[in-house]
Amino acid sequence: MQGKGLGAVETAAVLLGTFRETGYHEPELSVVAERLEERMLRHRKYTAALGRSDGDRFATAVLLGFPADRPAAAGPGPARTRAPGSGPVEVVVFGHEPPLAVGPGGVRPLPVTGGLPLGLRELDPAPVRVHRLPLAADETLLLVTDGVTEARDAAGTFYPLAEDVARAVARDARAAEPARLAVVVRDGTLRHSGGHLNDDTTALAVRRTGGPGPNASKGDVR
Repeated sequence: MQGKGLGAVETAAVLLGTFRETGYHEPELSVVAERLEERMLRHRKYTAALGRSDGDRFATAVLLGFPADRPAAAGPGPARTRAPGSGPVEVVVFGHEPPLAVGPGGVRPLPVTGGLPLGLRELDPAPVRVHRLPLAADETLLLVTDGVTEARDAAGTFYPLAEDVARAVARDARAAEPARLAVVVRDGTLRHSGGHLNDDTTALAVRRTGGPGPNASKGDVR
């Protein structure tokens, strides 16, 4: 979110409310993305009409969708199956760094490009692009705010997120599990910065599960 203070908090609340309501009712990620853009533009017009100086706000965001399996067309040959928990992930990027896919084999950025921040649609009126990408059953998606990637050490060097996570996974493959991965990022950021953070930091680690269970939330994602 651009800026700080009550105006930024208000904008964040507006977008989160729209996301929660639209995401509950709309199965298509593209529709959710469009509704967020529309809500951001309406909020900017509202603040401008009030004569506020923060009417030009914008926000970065990443939307993730884990679509349900779609029936395969009938045809000759053996039926295709996939490993439990594997499958595609849908990603929409609004000016945010792309997610990292973290697994026992290492760390890879998802190949998603483009996408201006929410509120800047007039600069590029093209339709929202939804990237549909494969994701292995043992891969976790990691998203962080720039408070993590822009954390600096005493020499002013940015925190090498991907490299640090890759080293942790190489030492112990279980570090790719969502709960452990969040701890790796938290501890790595604090260690790199000497405990002195200049911005808010958030890390989200999420993985598709093989099916419903005691630790699975709606959509079989943890």
